[in-house]
Amino acid sequence: MSFSHLHVHSEYSLLEASCRVKAIAKKAAEYQQPAVALTDYGNMFGAIEFYFACQEKNVKPLIGLEAYIAPNSRLDKKQDPNQKYSEIALGPQRLVFLAQNLEGYQNLCKLSTVGYQEGFYWKPRIDYDVLKENSSNLICLSGTQRGEVIGTLLKEGPEAALNKVRKLKEIFDDRFYLELSRTLPQGSDLQKQINSFILEASKICSVPIVASNDVHYITQDDQIAQEVLVCIGSNKTLADESRYKLGSSDFYFKSTESMTKLFSDLPEAISNTQVISDRCNVKFKLKDEAGKAIYHLPSFPTSEGRTVKEEILHHATEGLKVRFEELKAVDQEVPEEKQPEYFARLNFELSIIDRMGFNGYFLIVMDFINWAKNRDIPVGPGRGSGAGSLVAYSLRITDLDPIPNFLLFERFLNPERVSMPDFDIDFCQDRRQEVIQYVTEKYGAASVSQIITYGKLQTRAALKDVGRVLGMTFAEVDVVSKLIPDKLGINLTDSLAAEPRIREAMEMNPTVQTLVELALRVEGLVRHAGIHAAGVIIADGSLVKHAPMYRGADDENVVQYDMKHAEKIGLIKFDFLGLKTLTHIHHALKLVKQNRGLDVLEKNIPINDSKIYELLSRGDTAGVFQFEGEGITDATRRIKPTSFADITAITSLYRPGPMANIPEFTKRKHGEAPVEYLLPETKQVLEETYGIMVYQEQVMGIASIIAGYSLGEADMLRRAMGKKIKEEMEQHRQRFLKGAAERGHDKQKSDELFELMYKFADYGFNKSHAAAYSVITAQTAWVKHYYPAEFFAALLSTEVGDTDKVVKYVKDAQKRGLEVKAPHVNFSDYLFSVKGEIIYFGLGGIKGVGSAAVEAIIEARDRQPNKLFASLDDFFENVDLRRVNKKVIECMIKAGAFDGFGLHRAQLFAGYSKYLDYAVGAQKDKDVGQVSLFDMGGEKQSIVLEDLRQWSRTQSLSYEKEVLGFYLSDHPLRGFEKLAKVWTTCEIVDLHKHDMSPEEKAAEAAKKESGKWNRFQKDAKKRVIVAGLIIENREMITKKGTRMAFAKLEDLTGTAELVIFPDTFEKCGSYLKDERPLLIGGGLEINEGAAKIIVDNIAPFDDIMKKTKRVSFRLDKLETSDFEKLDTIFDAFQGETNVRLVLSLNEKIVEMQPEAPKRIQISDAFFEEVHQVFGRTDFIEI
Repeated sequence: MSFSHLHVHSEYSLLEASCRVKAIAKKAAEYQQPAVALTDYGNMFGAIEFYFACQEKNVKPLIGLEAYIAPNSRLDKKQDPNQKYSEIALGPQRLVFLAQNLEGYQNLCKLSTVGYQEGFYWKPRIDYDVLKENSSNLICLSGTQRGEVIGTLLKEGPEAALNKVRKLKEIFDDRFYLELSRTLPQGSDLQKQINSFILEASKICSVPIVASNDVHYITQDDQIAQEVLVCIGSNKTLADESRYKLGSSDFYFKSTESMTKLFSDLPEAISNTQVISDRCNVKFKLKDEAGKAIYHLPSFPTSEGRTVKEEILHHATEGLKVRFEELKAVDQEVPEEKQPEYFARLNFELSIIDRMGFNGYFLIVMDFINWAKNRDIPVGPGRGSGAGSLVAYSLRITDLDPIPNFLLFERFLNPERVSMPDFDIDFCQDRRQEVIQYVTEKYGAASVSQIITYGKLQTRAALKDVGRVLGMTFAEVDVVSKLIPDKLGINLTDSLAAEPRIREAMEMNPTVQTLVELALRVEGLVRHAGIHAAGVIIADGSLVKHAPMYRGADDENVVQYDMKHAEKIGLIKFDFLGLKTLTHIHHALKLVKQNRGLDVLEKNIPINDSKIYELLSRGDTAGVFQFEGEGITDATRRIKPTSFADITAITSLYRPGPMANIPEFTKRKHGEAPVEYLLPETKQVLEETYGIMVYQEQVMGIASIIAGYSLGEADMLRRAMGKKIKEEMEQHRQRFLKGAAERGHDKQKSDELFELMYKFADYGFNKSHAAAYSVITAQTAWVKHYYPAEFFAALLSTEVGDTDKVVKYVKDAQKRGLEVKAPHVNFSDYLFSVKGEIIYFGLGGIKGVGSAAVEAIIEARDRQPNKLFASLDDFFENVDLRRVNKKVIECMIKAGAFDGFGLHRAQLFAGYSKYLDYAVGAQKDKDVGQVSLFDMGGEKQSIVLEDLRQWSRTQSLSYEKEVLGFYLSDHPLRGFEKLAKVWTTCEIVDLHKHDMSPEEKAAEAAKKESGKWNRFQKDAKKRVIVAGLIIENREMITKKGTRMAFAKLEDLTGTAELVIFPDTFEKCGSYLKDERPLLIGGGLEINEGAAKIIVDNIAPFDDIMKKTKRVSFRLDKLETSDFEKLDTIFDAFQGETNVRLVLSLNEKIVEMQPEAPKRIQISDAFFEEVHQVFGRTDFIEI
């Protein structure tokens, strides 16, 4: 007797089932079951993956859904006060639905969509109204013990349950079946009660029965994995008796034999599974009669009655002519004799686009990109292989001419391999949503959606979650997690093979063994749903005809299928990416217009300007797109790019693999090594990269020139080389050698060339993408050279939320001689602004000052005669004090936003309320129509604040850091630099110079290889001592219960990570909470340019200073009028350290001998007082 499972849950029943979709299809085929259903809880996330997985195994896919039924209306979202939280979390009662055909599938899509978009309350719910409207061509099963029928039986009794059966039969007629499942312990009272009722209801209501096993895991051994998932989802441990359980270990994918035996007393329950599967035949129409893939794109509205073919021809031809005019205007004119080559390529590309049916796709992309450009929304010059299309360039989809840059159309759209074109478009990150909104309005909200993504239990996440379920501490799991090799995409199985310490830990600790074994079972399973960062689907008509919809956290319309499976059924994704650098460039050019009155457009920036390449060659790369970072900056300094082609090559070479070619590339560029070609004909392809293969397009070009490949065929070769399929590669080798021989090339050299291409395919880069992104590199470098103040103001504005980057860029701006001033009510805008060559910190960057407050300040300022507040009275009397409250004012005082009005910060902080009270009173008088004495011409009451002592430098800077996130006007370490040099190895910026030499590292490696080193031995490290302030500190408990910490140290040049292990923490841990300058000693590690110190000692800087026997004071660096002030400080800080008074006379240092020798106490307080009096400490020497 044939049997098919009709009630099966996959991993897409999020954290409730552990079946992987392919495993379901595989198991059904193994048991020779003709069909199998997928019925996940509330969603259809896995439906298309399941459909194709079953087809691969020659098993009929039955697409289904187990829907949650709202107890009343789906729109009623009130909580039953009598219901326990655990019951609410499990969701309401359910029904199982299976699609009979395409119309049934569409109804399933509607049910799931309504569940998420209308009925969501803890779970996606539907109600009977929706069910009645969308019940056609659906088969309904009553569900198991949490089903609509049995649930009602257990809660309300048999009569109420019979009424449910009658109601469902009325809706579905002969398409309704009572589901009989024997998963509960046989002979239990509950199982008897359920079975007895189902059989009785079947007779009373004439509804057939059908057997199911409510599958939640593939094999019986997988029960524990399913229970782990439920615990992860419900935040319980396995030891928790209150956790939800299915009730037995029988919810697995049973064989036909097992199910037939289980229901031997009810053979019709088994045979009805075949009846139902025979009634279900969902087949997607994926190709048309001509065998071409069907894509569900909207029809593009054309002009003047043109067809889409005529429309794209018109726009592309006219667009190319406009491009010629634009190139001429910037001295890059395309000679008239070369223009026919452009039109020939344009027509070739158009013929391919038309033949493949993508005219509408190009026009849709053209439309929304040009809509954005016409509204001053920055759009990137191109991304990915799309930059290789001349049609895209002519339609203004891309902004890089592919012909002089040797970019290939076939790399984007291969006429010999039909695949969907994929334009990835970068928009200004701040305005990307406007473009999505435009598309939504143009094509209709029902036709536009974002795309779902699935967060999975990756290796470390699986260990962490399983560890929590086992009741392990974070520290216990962290020990194992840190043993996972730091390799992208590595899984737990490979980690066990690569890192023997994991197995050793498993052998030593049974809990770790359980942790790893369970993590292996759940690793890679879906944990939660999210939204793709950029993907947007645009369809022909309502999307729900093609796919079910999900609702995002912000009510976004989201297709339930991921990108890969949405495309498989003909839904087309458009990538709307947000790129911060576009915002940066655009904002910088706006500042240029405001500050200098110059109108500079991105498209007119000359990317061949020599100043761009001079700037990059000297390593001035901070803020330059793609070229930040010590490694690539160093490579760029060595290569010294002189052309656009050079920077395109650098971005392609600076990656794992091709990086090994950088030294040879550098030598060849500078004439220090010969440029060689295996075959001279390859010169035309490889000349721009000095004979070194860098791009995938070069492989294609070589195959075309040497072996006569068409460029489409050459793209197939490129793909095959990347996949490394042996049989396919052997066919290509023969094809390549045959073609080369026919063109008279030497067989041995041709074979060598093919091998070289084959090895290169591992790391060849897409030149179209590299070149398009290098345009943005060139633009940022150009703006930085010509308009540095605007460049940095815009850069700081885009990074205002990242304190580390703000600190870095402020320092870089200051190194260039630019002044970065504190925020000010008269000169600052919301973001960073520029006045001449001075950059003002944005008011919006002050913590505690929101956009509403800044808007109120700017509105009031703009109303002033000179658009400036003349006094504090002006400020308080004109701003809207409902939006600018006390908290805002205090934060602004701490930031220095009121400096320059004749009062220092301590006075203002203590007395600003006087201004506030006066202004509030005046405002109230105005509101009630009273006229003040001042308004009648009398003298205005003047506000006088108490004359207080100024905040100390330390206090002032502490407040500054509190509200800005870093020290801006000064730094607590300033003045200590010279003093610190006596005790330190170097400043943080120079730590990399003290790393172990390659020879020392090689010796260490050899020691490991020789067996003289064991894996529990600490690596040798160079010891360094640095001075700085602790700016971050995170303590943790180790597995042994001891304390350790991770911290970050800052000096005037940069930051370094600190690791403080328990032994050091025990003796020095208290200093980590110190706000004083510290000396840190320890072993140095440099990883990818980032410095880390394994700390072995910490000492407060002033403790070390106290041990100093003598301090020198350079009197020649002071005014004679300052000597008395210095003497006063000496008297106030008497101590044990000898004072030496010196000055420089005729280039000789002369020591002054006072009548009474001075001795002082060196401390932070002493230096603070010196700084308070003199504003500097550079005249003090150790």
